[in-house]
Amino acid sequence: MPRTLSIVLKPARAQHNIPSGQASYDVYLNGVFFDQLYYNLRGYRGYLPTPEGKSLDIGEKSLSAYKKEIANLNREFAAHPQGSSITATALGRKAAS
Repeated sequence: MPRTLSIVLKPARAQHNIPSGQASYDVYLNGVFFDQLYYNLRGYRGYLPTPEGKSLDIGEKSLSAYKKEIANLNREFAAHPQGSSITATALGRKAAS
């Protein structure tokens, strides 16, 4: 059975140039860096991968809203027949350095 992809949030490394006081989070798709969520005055911003190979922007939302959307997307990846062939690099994202 092919391995299903999953989206995971991990706290980003401390960035001393961000004065907001809110933590940033790295978004990983199957262990490969995809994007970063950052705090932007009214909520977190960033992109999440979709099973169709696109990037999803849900706007300025709370961290819990992003976690709920990630749970929904992970269920979609598990049900998507092409899900195992999508990678972060296929979506045009750079690998974390």
